[in-house]
Amino acid sequence: METNYRIGIVIGLLAVASQAADMSISTISVIGSPHDLTASSGEDACRFCHTPHGVSPKTAMWNQPLSTTVYKIYQSSSLEANVGQPTGSSKLCLSCHDGTVAIPVAGMTSGGGATLPPGQANLGTDLSDDHPISFFYSDVLAAKDPQIRPASTLPASLPLDRANELQCTTCHDPHNNQYGDFLNMPNQRSMMCISCHRLEGWPGSAHEQSTASVAGSSNPYLRDSRYRTVADNACLSCHRPHSADKSERLLHYRQSEENCLSCHNGSVSSVDIQSQLTLPSRHDVAAYRDIHDIKESPLAAARHVACEDCHNPHAAN
Repeated sequence: METNYRIGIVIGLLAVASQAADMSISTISVIGSPHDLTASSGEDACRFCHTPHGVSPKTAMWNQPLSTTVYKIYQSSSLEANVGQPTGSSKLCLSCHDGTVAIPVAGMTSGGGATLPPGQANLGTDLSDDHPISFFYSDVLAAKDPQIRPASTLPASLPLDRANELQCTTCHDPHNNQYGDFLNMPNQRSMMCISCHRLEGWPGSAHEQSTASVAGSSNPYLRDSRYRTVADNACLSCHRPHSADKSERLLHYRQSEENCLSCHNGSVSSVDIQSQLTLPSRHDVAAYRDIHDIKESPLAAARHVACEDCHNPHAAN
């Protein structure tokens, strides 16, 4: 333990020395980021997650107990990937972010603290409302779904793991918070999203180009976004990668029409559809809870009508 501690101190001193040599490191290092758990104690930031000795095999020198939870995973009728329980680096992330294991605190080498408080960082054990992880991503998978780009075309900033599985670390770098939310690259205009997702009709569409401000949106997620226009939020205008209200397809709202009307109620878009839906002659989308599904039976499906029955939000012009 004493040896481990001394090694940790050396690592910490090296990090501090490097920071002094390059002041920009505060933006590209765990030092000073939300993952820096030193709490101004002067302790080595690395040792809260890593230790050089006495770790389980294949855990990146992990210094935190792994969760034993069986997770509820993402499912969708349009999902081609085979998504199972979290594997690889995602299990390391979830050892803090599922809220079941105590995170380290200053003065302790592992555990011993409190679990993550409720909030965006605490994903819980229900991962069905989060972007799927731990699935094999290949060119073969892309061939099954023309709206998914081949794995061979992914940029180097969005790495798969050694097993060619998409993990939390494909989108997030736990040691680098320069883009916010520990993203691996900027996501303005959803550049991360469209690196994997190839939506037919999206380039040049009305939503892709909209300069409408989201400051007045009735959707707090959109209103509080770091991006100020519909075009800059892009996919995030309707979807959220974590803790989505509508799990399937990760929509902001469970009722599909609310995803449209949070902007098309006059708060963002100049086209106020919500007021038109109060007219006697209308498609009464609020009267039906179901929507068309890619795998439903036309003969057996319940009667329903929704905005996307007639409109394609990815290719609107």
